[in-house]
Amino acid sequence: MNITCVKICNFRSIKEITCTIHDNSLILVGANNSGKSSVINAIRVFWGDAELGYDDFHKDEQEIEVEVGFSISEYFFNSIVDNEKVGFQKIPTTATEFNSIKENTTFSGVTFNAYKEYRLESINIQNQEQIRECLCIWRNAITKRLNVENNSFFVLCKASKGEKKGKHFNSSGDEIKDFTSMIHKLAFIDDDRNFTEEGEGKTKSLTSKILGSHIMRNKDDECTLCVDVDCTRCIERIADKSVSDLDINDLERLINNKARELSRDVSTGISEFFKSNFHSDYDILLNASSNVDKSFSVNTKIFVPQLNKYVELSKVGAGVRSIYVLSLLQAYLKLENSNNNIFIIEEPEIYLHPQLQKLMASIIYEISRDNLVILSTHSPLIINRFELASLRKVKLNNDYETDISNTDLSEVLQELGYSTADILFTEYIIFVEGIDDKRRLEKIITTFYNVDLSKFYIIDTKSCNNIEIYANLRFLNKTNLWDNFLIFRDSDTMDPESVILNLMNKFRENLEGELLPQIEEKIHVFEYGSFDNYFLKPEILQSINVVNSGIRFHEIVENYLDNNSAGIREYLEKKNNADRADELYGIIYDNRNVIDKMEDIKKYVRGHNLFGLFGNLKRRTEVYIENSSSEDFKEVLEHLNKIPYLAMNIR
Repeated sequence: MNITCVKICNFRSIKEITCTIHDNSLILVGANNSGKSSVINAIRVFWGDAELGYDDFHKDEQEIEVEVGFSISEYFFNSIVDNEKVGFQKIPTTATEFNSIKENTTFSGVTFNAYKEYRLESINIQNQEQIRECLCIWRNAITKRLNVENNSFFVLCKASKGEKKGKHFNSSGDEIKDFTSMIHKLAFIDDDRNFTEEGEGKTKSLTSKILGSHIMRNKDDECTLCVDVDCTRCIERIADKSVSDLDINDLERLINNKARELSRDVSTGISEFFKSNFHSDYDILLNASSNVDKSFSVNTKIFVPQLNKYVELSKVGAGVRSIYVLSLLQAYLKLENSNNNIFIIEEPEIYLHPQLQKLMASIIYEISRDNLVILSTHSPLIINRFELASLRKVKLNNDYETDISNTDLSEVLQELGYSTADILFTEYIIFVEGIDDKRRLEKIITTFYNVDLSKFYIIDTKSCNNIEIYANLRFLNKTNLWDNFLIFRDSDTMDPESVILNLMNKFRENLEGELLPQIEEKIHVFEYGSFDNYFLKPEILQSINVVNSGIRFHEIVENYLDNNSAGIREYLEKKNNADRADELYGIIYDNRNVIDKMEDIKKYVRGHNLFGLFGNLKRRTEVYIENSSSEDFKEVLEHLNKIPYLAMNIR
């Protein structure tokens, strides 16, 4: 499920604003007291994460409205099919609802009671055909409740003065019960960073919101240790009981035991990042618990070496607490593979050293690939990973009401400034797409040139559409570094000339016209689909023990093509127009053997996927380069040679 837009009316300083969501991210920039927190808290109200008070109503208005647009895929239905409130065993809930959706199904002539009996029977005997029939009814019910059209819908949350929570309505004005149980889980990190909930083990602590599902998801697995470390025998006694003999207290003890065990694993993950980000003497301890009277909660403490004990997170310095947030998000990224969350973070840069701000920005960007992130920030180091289309400028108009609008690079740089510290104390700048590309290019330079690598600053920009590359190019134009920079881009199966044209159009939108001719000379688009595909020479892979023979290499590639034709076509259609996609698909799947068409495969099959076919290749790329000749990276080296310092120092 993706959020496409948000409309807010009559909340705090907001009379009425609407903003679209681009690429799973919404970044709010603006002066203090301009209304950024009002936007954030209105969204929290929609999710039921914040209660309303009289001061939340704009001026003399009597009703607050927050409307959110959603787009959905098959994943949405799969993610809620077992939901305890809106899953297929619960919906439809009334005969009226059932009768409104049963037409043109196998149940068109069946009563609601008969349907429920049939559904129960299908579950009890696990008849997959019957379950599929019931799922059809359930899906129709959810679609009708949400008024889904063309895989999208809108939901309005309304609250009148005196109400602490809003109610949700579909676009036809029908109330939607339990709507928030269907949508993204929300984790809110405010700029206060006090974290009293963490130390008190509250159910809504930040850690429990972000990683609670990971800890509790396996609660039914076999348990071996007691919640009380001094009482392992009682857990063994409970485990020996039959299921029918277990009482509520037994179940609670078993769940607590497993939650405690899994929370220790999560503690270890967070601690590793915390030690790396802050100090190796510190440690993180999570104790998860659950009982019949209290929802799942996590108590978080930090080991302070000066005191030689664990203390509550709220009692350490604000800077340490911000590092904990960074470490928690890193752990989430490592442990989770979910796109059903929304992260709202006020000033993620607060209390963090600039180097950690950059790390925070990278982590948040990675999270945004699978989750929605909403940020308010004053830091250019936080925004530089994102595209301008994700940014919104927030300001007060002449009536002291909040306005929100798209912004351009000039406004962003004027509002936030831009740190040039990243590119000081260096002589040459190279832009690449990702961190792996950065490491590979560094190794290529040290292998094929006799130069000082510290003179080079290689920036992984993720995209030529993000703010970082625009801002850096503007800065470079004002320095003597202007002649000493290069850009490497993947072709992603597209025609390289078309890629350059698209890039130049983007630069033209965001940079002064006089910069463009010089920039175009500095861009190189790989002939192959991506940098990954330059590491697929079978002779070298065999020499470094990635494959045992060239025959095996080509068998692996051929098997991939045979088993992934639909995915390959989908990727081609995503990157190219229909005619070119058909043409390239025909080239990949023509009658030639794999050996004869390997060059075309490297050009037109997604490099990330091909590279991933050879399990330990990622760890062996440096060895691959060491065993390569300059001819193997000829295309890369020719572009690098445009920097005179490199051209004069070829090994």
